[in-house]
Amino acid sequence: MSERLATERLIKTRYRIIWTVGDDTICEVMWPREPGYQLIKELIVPILEADLDHVSVMADFDGGTNYNRADMFVDSEGMLKELPINAEATTIYYRATALRGQPRATHSIHGNAILFARRIWF
Repeated sequence: MSERLATERLIKTRYRIIWTVGDDTICEVMWPREPGYQLIKELIVPILEADLDHVSVMADFDGGTNYNRADMFVDSEGMLKELPINAEATTIYYRATALRGQPRATHSIHGNAILFARRIWF
């Protein structure tokens, strides 16, 4: 554990792996409020088996309609690799753009995605 983690108050941080096939996996990690790029990368890259791409979203982590700002990470080259479309992650992404009043997104999320229950990307 890094010296920073040893001295900083850690909080339970839940995340959901949204697989393209099969049921989602809910996990948790003890992280500082602002974990920083290195901790995020160390967790996400082995799961996605790819470089990460950050998406700021509005989501209800538990699947309801109580939307809050959260962070989602996806394979930065999922579409180029011709990975399958992740329907659930795409819906979350489209919702975020609609709630922000932005033009409708035109591309889908391809491959697995990781949704955090809170903002971790600062």
